[in-house]
Amino acid sequence: MTTAGIVAEFNPFHKGHEYLIAEARSKGATHIVCCMSGAAVQRGELAIADKHARAAAAVRGGADLVVELPAPFSCSCAEVFAKYAVRTLLKLGTDVLAFGSEYDDAAVLKKAAETSLWLPDNELTHRLEAEGMTYPAAIAEAARQLAGKETAAVLSSPNSTLAVEYINALQAKADIMPIKRIGAAHDSSEESDFSSGMELRRRMLSGEEHGAFEPVDPTKAESVIYYELLSAGRERLSKLPELGEPLVNRIIKLSAQPPATLNEFLLAVKNKSCTLARLRRSALQLTIGVEGSEDVIPEPPFIRILAMNERGTQILRRAQPDIPVSTSLSTLAASSERAARIIDTENRAVKLMQLCSGRFENEFTRKITVMK
Repeated sequence: MTTAGIVAEFNPFHKGHEYLIAEARSKGATHIVCCMSGAAVQRGELAIADKHARAAAAVRGGADLVVELPAPFSCSCAEVFAKYAVRTLLKLGTDVLAFGSEYDDAAVLKKAAETSLWLPDNELTHRLEAEGMTYPAAIAEAARQLAGKETAAVLSSPNSTLAVEYINALQAKADIMPIKRIGAAHDSSEESDFSSGMELRRRMLSGEEHGAFEPVDPTKAESVIYYELLSAGRERLSKLPELGEPLVNRIIKLSAQPPATLNEFLLAVKNKSCTLARLRRSALQLTIGVEGSEDVIPEPPFIRILAMNERGTQILRRAQPDIPVSTSLSTLAASSERAARIIDTENRAVKLMQLCSGRFENEFTRKITVMK
């Protein structure tokens, strides 16, 4: 029995994800467990479809067990996103971590991962930022000058950048299985048999296609998010993990006479050292009640099952994790104070998503998908 772990958003689940799972099986994985984002995703938005529908689609598409990556961590920077998800998968007995990447050479990815640990505090990186480069651009340029073009290319590629975070989070506690991405590039609008998630979300919202999903328009939440951002004082803003004092000052100053829309506001707040995704995450984190330092990434206090098949039960029997694992939110919320806080934050994101769709269901009574 070889269990492959996959970190994913499945936003939505598509042919590229099916390919990733099939390739993991062809390379020796007998069982597949996925840690999937809940209602909020890493780009700082609500997911395009209900988490239970996405999890069920993943099991139909080849996964055996899908567990939740809850909102405090799914809607966070790459390091936090990767660490919490990987720690969850390790609790479930993951032998190898499979992931899609623009580069499938494990040695190249491991070198880039090692480089990424010291680049942020390097003098050259700081100097490039001071000269006006964004943090990601400064990292890429410093990598090019100090570690070579190949490493720089890895640290500049969206999926490979996440792969680097996964490798660092693993700390050699499991093997890696990089799988070459095929089809359209990340966030590409190109139409193909393997279209990007962004293009599929566009089609779903335009009514062109949605398959088994009932799409939710994340932009419908923007008025609520904008209100929270404009009405938040310094104390609340300062508790957000990805905002520092300069950005807090810019937000407060602009709130005195804000533009008409959330997007205009965030573009006005943004500076060269800050990405728009970081600001979108912070705005959503504020709305759903995330606070605390991103330097403190806890061990998972529980694991919530969203969908599974018979092989999924085999994964659980073999793993025997030392934390509560259940389909029942009531059971998990009662297991510890920290578990209850995390579940409450995720459910705030769920309620915001349900407000956008007009379809309300109680997360505590939702039934999971169990397949043969």
